[in-house]
Amino acid sequence: GDWPNVPGEPVVPFGSTWKYLDDGSDQGVAWVTLAFDDSQWAEGAGQLGYGDGDEATVVGFVDTDPLVEDIQKNATTYFRHTFTVDVPAPGGYEFVLIYDDAAIVYINGVGIRTANLPAVVNFDTFATETSTENATIIPYYLPPGLILPGENVISAEVHQASATSSDISFDFELVPLVANPLAQYFEIDENQLVATVDLSTVGISTPIT
Repeated sequence: GDWPNVPGEPVVPFGSTWKYLDDGSDQGVAWVTLAFDDSQWAEGAGQLGYGDGDEATVVGFVDTDPLVEDIQKNATTYFRHTFTVDVPAPGGYEFVLIYDDAAIVYINGVGIRTANLPAVVNFDTFATETSTENATIIPYYLPPGLILPGENVISAEVHQASATSSDISFDFELVPLVANPLAQYFEIDENQLVATVDLSTVGISTPIT
C-alpha cells in the first residue's frame, strides 16, 4: 500500500486573522462563498469569542429582544478567512476546530463539518447541546480537491447554546498532508520492511516509528 502522508506546516495556523460579524443578522447562504464581500466586517486574530477571558479578539453580541428582561444574545456569529495556496497538497488536508457551543465549517462554500446542530440550521438556531469550554475537533480529514490553487475561503458559523449563554469560542487550524519523507529509504521485501540505505548517512537515528 501507499505510505501515509504526514502533517506539514499549517497554511492557516491558530491565531490567524479572521473577518467576523456579530450583529445578529441573517446572512443567508452567499456569505460562505469566495466572492462574498466581507470588507465591512470587523476583523481580529484568533482565538475569537467572549466570556472566557482567553480571547485574543473579543467579539460582541446584540440584544435580540429588548422587551424581555436581561440580554437575549444572538444565536449566531459568523467568521471568514481568505488564504492563498500555490499548489494544493496532493494528500489533502486536515483541520483542527475550536468551538463553543456549536459550529458549521465551510471550505469554498462546501459544508465540511457540523457539530452540535440539527439537520436544518437557520441564523437563529441554537445548539442542540452545550459543549465543553473550547471544545476541539482534532483532526478532521479533507480529501484532495476541496482546497484549490489560488484563493480559498474558510467560513464558519458559531452558535450559542441559548440566548443567555455566557460565552462563545472560535479558532481554526488547517494543515496540509505531505508525502512521508521516510518512504524513500525503505522497501518491502516479502513480508518485511527493510532499509535501502544506511540510515546514519541520512541523519536518521534508529529505532524510528
